[in-house]
Amino acid sequence: MNQTDQRYHHFVQILREELVPAMGCTEPIAIAYGAAKAREVLGRLPEKILVEASGNIIKNVKSVVVPNTGGLKGIEASAAAGAVAGDAGKILEVISQVTDAQKEAIKAYLASHEVRVAPAPGDVVILLGGRTGRDGIGGATGSSKSHNKKSLTTMASEVQKGNAPEERKLQRLFRRSEVTRMIKRCNDFGAGGVSVAIGELADGLTIDLD
Repeated sequence: MNQTDQRYHHFVQILREELVPAMGCTEPIAIAYGAAKAREVLGRLPEKILVEASGNIIKNVKSVVVPNTGGLKGIEASAAAGAVAGDAGKILEVISQVTDAQKEAIKAYLASHEVRVAPAPGDVVILLGGRTGRDGIGGATGSSKSHNKKSLTTMASEVQKGNAPEERKLQRLFRRSEVTRMIKRCNDFGAGGVSVAIGELADGLTIDLD
């Protein structure tokens, strides 16, 4: 479009009104901004930080390098950077002017203060798979035992039986982009069963035995 076209200037004006400059990946920068704003409200460095975020943000930030931190990664680093060296007035450019001394202060804060991450409430756990039977029981210990020919008849139940039709259905399900976008965390079942598999996905569980 020609820059003399009036529509061009309208489009540029819309972009200026709607777009917010951000330094780096927006999720960790948003967390840093929140931490900087918290420090501003408190009037001092927080004694500890708890970041409650959706599973999507946790998934996206956990391995991202946070700008101007000397290579630190993850949500904890994002929060610490914002709290220690962030300028809330710069919004999503909150950690654009971090000094070398502040980078060391961020590392020191992480080493001396509690910075935790927890999934925000509201997620649903869905168990997918075929029917379970008596196969695979004791498999974790069975794999570490010494075996002989008698094992074929006395320890057969320790071997988990595959279920190819169900496995194929799951493969097809996880190839659908509309499904994978809804999944925040995923885990397989090991010897510990449901309690361990779900426990590895969340900070804690509430079990209703009724």
